Amino acid sequence: MYKLVALACILLGALVLSVSAQNDDEHRQFCANITDCGECVGASNPDLSQGGRCYFCKKTDKGKENVCLPYGFNLPIASSSECPGLNFNIDNCTITALVYIILICVFVVLFFAGCCIICCCCCCWCHRRRQRQRELEDENYMQERDHIRQKSSERRAERKAKNDEIRKKYDLRP
Repeated sequence: MYKLVALACILLGALVLSVSAQNDDEHRQFCANITDCGECVGASNPDLSQGGRCYFCKKTDKGKENVCLPYGFNLPIASSSECPGLNFNIDNCTITALVYIILICVFVVLFFAGCCIICCCCCCWCHRRRQRQRELEDENYMQERDHIRQKSSERRAERKAKNDEIRKKYDLRP
């Protein structure tokens, strides 16, 4: 049973690879007929079910210049053996893939730097807020303590005045 399933998978894989290779050859031929950068980056093969597209290479390893090459779903970075140094155009003829990669890296770094700055600002803001809250609590506590001391000294003065009256009344000396 398992042998039949394995054999069926192998046959299905071989069939898919042969169809893919045939589509790849058609796609390569479709892109090879284009020599202009604008036509190359804007071209897509409607006959392919995968929707293959083309990219423009200014100079290949083989010494050819201005060549239109195919790519499928993923970017043509995997096929950099044909076009070295990321010196190819994908979506337009003015910006190369290397510039795209650098721009993406710069934007990612700026995004993370912005996130870090926002986090630091939020932490500092929260710290200052807690600090102000503690200072207000300390100030309220000190005001309460002063109020309690003042009442205590008033009561002490009243007691002393009362005691002095009693001493005076009975002619007692301290």
